[in-house]
Amino acid sequence: MTTRGRLPFARPGPETPPPEGEDLSAEELTTRQAQAIPALLSQPTLQAAAHAAGVGERTLRRWLADDTNFVAAYQRARTEAMRQATARLQATAGDAVDTLRELLTLKDRPDLRARVALGILAAASKAEELDNLAARLEAVERLAAKGARPLLAALGREAFR
Repeated sequence: MTTRGRLPFARPGPETPPPEGEDLSAEELTTRQAQAIPALLSQPTLQAAAHAAGVGERTLRRWLADDTNFVAAYQRARTEAMRQATARLQATAGDAVDTLRELLTLKDRPDLRARVALGILAAASKAEELDNLAARLEAVERLAAKGARPLLAALGREAFR
């Protein structure tokens, strides 16, 4: 929930997606609720978001606590905002790698070169770890698609290696 007007970033409660084929769209929100969602995403506190949306802070708190349609729409908006931010970061990854490579060539800054090299190694190691986990997850999903028996047999063999 909220603490002294801070926005709820991890709220327990009704965050499950709607049943397949059922979309809780913005049409199910009131006009004031639809205006409150961008305010929640752009303002630092509930008080500021309520003011920007033209609703009372208590009303906004009540929607976040009790209105499952509003909470679901807010969660979808937050998820989409994060997807867009991630895409923008990924678009600059090539430039970041180029910069790191340039920094590795600075002969007069061995301290900086060492930090850059360590950062590159850490990032490469993390990428390898994620690739390995993804491959293992795909294998488990393939086995699960075949049924529980092959999956349990495979997991049992792996657990004792």
